Amino acid sequence: MKKLFICIISATAAVAIFSACTAQSFVPERDENSALEFWLTDDVSQVDLGGYEFVPGWFGAEEFYNAELYPTVTNEDGEPAAPEICVKYLITAYPDYADGGSFITHIEITDPEVEIYGVNCQSTLDQFDSVFTQKGYTVTATTSTLHVAERDGFSFSLRREGDEGKLQAQAEVTNRDGIVV
Repeated sequence: MKKLFICIISATAAVAIFSACTAQSFVPERDENSALEFWLTDDVSQVDLGGYEFVPGWFGAEEFYNAELYPTVTNEDGEPAAPEICVKYLITAYPDYADGGSFITHIEITDPEVEIYGVNCQSTLDQFDSVFTQKGYTVTATTSTLHVAERDGFSFSLRREGDEGKLQAQAEVTNRDGIVV
């Protein structure tokens, strides 16, 4: 009886360890050909962001861009503002707001020189669909100007309106405690 009990405990432990190892969540691979400085879920808590400009107006998050690459402009009220063409990053907790931390969870690209998997903000919606479908994402045409690719808590989107384009990448952040952000 004692041997049976030990076998059951050992088998249960083995299943638990195997489940924990295989339960690691999917994270999209970093595009090594991209000019992005940071990638989704990068921990930036120890990164010196001194050369970056932070965009005000966020509660529970911080949005920033590289002011050396994209100099700050002045808006119609005479206040500093992010340039129209740039790459902005959003720092939040991850994977849940209650977990804390400083992780990149959103990237917004309006600079046509910056690509993700060969897609930039000036790509066609058909090009976007093709690339992300091949990578295993479910692509939907939310509107005639916005397509979204989703997979395992991550999404990429491309909005095209005339000559204007915006490419975004996002890691879903859960909110198990109902924290207002």
